[in-house]
Amino acid sequence: MKVNLFLILFALFSCVNNSSSKKTEKLDICIIPNNVLSYIQSNNDFELIDTQKQFSEDFWGYYNIQKKSICPIICYGDFNYDNEKDIAIIVRYKGYKSDTYPKYTFPFLVIFHSYEKEIRAPYIVYKTDVYKEEAIKSVVYDQFEEGIWSYIQTGQKNKKDIIEIVIPEKSIFYVCWDEVKKQYRYRNSLDDDYDYSSKLEDLFRGKYLFSTLNKDNIKYQYIINIKSLNNIDLIIEEGKDKYEYKKMEAAISDDNKIKIVFDNELKEMGTIYIEYINNFYYISGTPIFYYISGTPIYFINIGTESQELNKIE
Repeated sequence: MKVNLFLILFALFSCVNNSSSKKTEKLDICIIPNNVLSYIQSNNDFELIDTQKQFSEDFWGYYNIQKKSICPIICYGDFNYDNEKDIAIIVRYKGYKSDTYPKYTFPFLVIFHSYEKEIRAPYIVYKTDVYKEEAIKSVVYDQFEEGIWSYIQTGQKNKKDIIEIVIPEKSIFYVCWDEVKKQYRYRNSLDDDYDYSSKLEDLFRGKYLFSTLNKDNIKYQYIINIKSLNNIDLIIEEGKDKYEYKKMEAAISDDNKIKIVFDNELKEMGTIYIEYINNFYYISGTPIFYYISGTPIYFINIGTESQELNKIE
């Protein structure tokens, strides 16, 4: 009896131990991390793809020759450039309804950021730019009854990870992270302006100076150092006083115009804009409060109208 009890306890312990050590789950030929799989299975908006049933024989004939991995619906990389591992996966997404096909559940590309640390709601990728007005918003090419006719793989552009969406015998599209807009963009491999963020970064990179006088004839000076659109330093000099803001980020406000929020607490008054027009740079913004001991003592108005900005480096 004691021996039998020991064997039962040993068997139970072994089962628990083996279960807790598993980090992935095999689904058909695709291996999905357990935490990602659990999230998808517990979310009513998502439905897993059965790769054996939802891809045609013709697709597999092509994929088995061209493939970089055994699974056409999963790839890994640092897709939003935060030095953490992300997973991109194709699932059917019930949260999207097409006006043309209202009863059909389309396959969508979703991305789980830093999934090894924690599971958060994934980023659902829609068509952008010149493709955003198309009737079907999914970046995954689907032939309905004939099955899904595209697969994903990790690629690189400018030494950064991107997601390649391959449509066999047709074209390759990219899903890439826009570091300025903080969103994914859907681009054709032939699009000339694919690297839009890098172009803006080259345009605005440099050191700028703007000076003005307040109502008491005290000189105010703004020294703006744009090392990249994700690394901006600002020094505001008010007479002998100096205020420094480090490692700020810019957001795209309009074509060739960026928005820099240097103090979130001041809201609109803690925001400036820099714009490039016909080889000149301009600065604009709402009135900015300056505080000493918590009491506002001055207003300085860069103005809603743009003032020319001197690029010194």
